[in-house]
Amino acid sequence: MSITEYLGTLPNRVLIMVGLVLLGLVSAGDYLTHTNYVLEFSPFYLVPISFFSWFIGKYAGLAITAASLATAYFIRLSQIPHTSAYWNLLILFVLYLSSTLMIDQLKRLYDNERTLSRIDPLTRVANRRALFEAAVQAKSVSDRQNVPLSLAYTDIDEFKQINDRFGHNTGDKVLAVAAVAI
Repeated sequence: MSITEYLGTLPNRVLIMVGLVLLGLVSAGDYLTHTNYVLEFSPFYLVPISFFSWFIGKYAGLAITAASLATAYFIRLSQIPHTSAYWNLLILFVLYLSSTLMIDQLKRLYDNERTLSRIDPLTRVANRRALFEAAVQAKSVSDRQNVPLSLAYTDIDEFKQINDRFGHNTGDKVLAVAAVAI
């Protein structure tokens, strides 16, 4: 299981806490580098913005974008003229907003492709990949709860003969009807 898959299983309240910690760390780093070393740290706000946009959603990403902009603005306000601070804020706004929207779109595309990769287009039922993932998950539950696991398997007798005799279009129809019946 990847870190992204693991984080995707966590409740929203935990993800929000992790995201706020990330925002706090980036804000602290921004403050320290900007007040002591005059380094530009603002691109690092993309870390919590991306985190919220991916795991919580677009509106959470937009909220963290606003919080990041406010934090970056107040950190820079004491050291640069107001006019420059506004221009910097506008540039950061465009960067953060476009990142939030792109990450939200990428997440939607990812979820759609993930679903499509687990569904057979002909029968509209779970395919082999989905079967193996479900089997691993069921085995894990079985092991944790110390209960036996059973697996049933079915086969369509003489299916090759249906394809050979009536053609693959008919065979596809038989598969689709069998999938619906099962």
